[in-house]
Amino acid sequence: MCLGDFMEDIFKQIDCFYQNKDDAGAYQYMLSTLQHALQDSRQDLILGILCELMSYYRVRSEFELGAQMASQAIKIIEAYGLSETLEASTIYLNVATLYRVAGRYEDAQMYYDMCLNTYHKLLNEEDERYISLYNNVSLLYQEIGDVKKALEYELYALSLIQKQENCEIETAITHSNLAYMYFSIQDEKMCQKHLEDSIQLFERYGPEDIHYNAALSLKAYLLGKSGSYEESCQLFEYVLHSIKERFGESQEYKVTLENYNAIKKQHQDKGLDICRAFYQEVGRQVILDACPQIKDVLCAGLVTHGSDSLGCDDEYSQDHDWGPGFCVWLPQKEYNIYGDCLKKAYESLPHTFRGHTRLVSSRGDNRVGIFCLEESFVVPKTTNEWLNTPECELKMKTSGEIFEDHYGEVSKRREILNYYPDDIFRLKLARQVALMAQTGQYNYKRLLKRGDHVAVKWCLMQFVQASLSTLYLLNREYEPYYKWTFHFLRQIETSSQTLSLIEGLLMNDEDCEQSIQKICYYVYYQLRQQGLSNSEDDFLESHVDDILRGKKDD
Repeated sequence: MCLGDFMEDIFKQIDCFYQNKDDAGAYQYMLSTLQHALQDSRQDLILGILCELMSYYRVRSEFELGAQMASQAIKIIEAYGLSETLEASTIYLNVATLYRVAGRYEDAQMYYDMCLNTYHKLLNEEDERYISLYNNVSLLYQEIGDVKKALEYELYALSLIQKQENCEIETAITHSNLAYMYFSIQDEKMCQKHLEDSIQLFERYGPEDIHYNAALSLKAYLLGKSGSYEESCQLFEYVLHSIKERFGESQEYKVTLENYNAIKKQHQDKGLDICRAFYQEVGRQVILDACPQIKDVLCAGLVTHGSDSLGCDDEYSQDHDWGPGFCVWLPQKEYNIYGDCLKKAYESLPHTFRGHTRLVSSRGDNRVGIFCLEESFVVPKTTNEWLNTPECELKMKTSGEIFEDHYGEVSKRREILNYYPDDIFRLKLARQVALMAQTGQYNYKRLLKRGDHVAVKWCLMQFVQASLSTLYLLNREYEPYYKWTFHFLRQIETSSQTLSLIEGLLMNDEDCEQSIQKICYYVYYQLRQQGLSNSEDDFLESHVDDILRGKKDD
């Protein structure tokens, strides 16, 4: 048997373990084979097994062990002068993918570039080995929020793969990746098309492939969003069981569980739907019967500080200030004339509707009822007025729903309030970016050295708050009241990896220093990508002047 056949048999045996869902057996076999390869100084086999172990640790989120395998592989490549060989490029690709999943984006980019350079030198441009590389580079751009580049690489990978034979699983993975990308930019038609293509290929050629779970998870989420609740739950439970059985409660498991819980919450009675129906079926007629004169200036809706107005209410929200109710806003003149009459009419409305009763707390009074338009929707006019208006207040005024607005003034004011003027945006962004640099990149390390553990924790919390605020600003969204900050960020932020890193800091991540730098690198990349800064320094303080330089009014 020749050397190539010997190695091929080893990797076939590893695949056989995986196909039988015996991951523990595969792991023990790899360790045993590695030990024999080390004893025999078989560098080619050592590199191959190290690659397999990197993949094994990657899917289980055991990144430190994976990084150890990567380090050993790179040392062998350098020691034997293999840097510009195809064997080395395979290692680079695996190392880069490990670092990408671990959130080490800069390291991942470096090794992807090294792999790409070797391919350009040694392969023709349509070689099938480019496919895996482009797939992974695409995922890197997706995770750092550059969906345009991510789509560009993924579509190019698909064009290459369609020219190959016997690449059904690779095609399925590519379609699945594209489905997620189109989902992130809300292109439902293209998302569904690629998802269906992916699932059909997986079902026919690779139902045991680990990537199949990702496609099924997206399908389950879309089913839930479209109203097929029971089918969605069944599919989610199947995927969760499949992931946990093979990989434990890995990062993929946690993300899938979050999506499952989001779907379950969506199908509970939502306060905004109840309030809208209460107004349309009961309240509107009572209001107009009491004061028909206000018909032409009537504006009604639900815009309050409550979780129902924000759309994030759940079973725990129903104990206070939740249930049938609505707001009516009148111009100052009409409010002065008809306000008292309308308040009496509002108080006469039934307290229970569709089995729900509004329980009002001492601090939740006056959230619904009759209000003066000018007092409820004040538009800041100066820089100080914008900066001194709490951001959660602006979030509240632009959330909820207007059921009808005959006068038009409330809708007009909400449109002006929709987001900060550019100068205000830059001032707030510069402040938060500077705070991220000061707390995370500078003071955190100093306080660790001093051993001041209380100050370290406080510094970390300041960094997390500044990071969350910065992500809201980069997404051009107002930050809500603190208890909903992370909830809303999951809906608007494209980089799930960055959110996981922030969550890890709050949950006592063991390697806080590394997580801080990854989060800062993501912000650095976004500042440059959005044209807010030209600085090439990943120390965020260096970007403040560039951000402020774009202001129109000094």
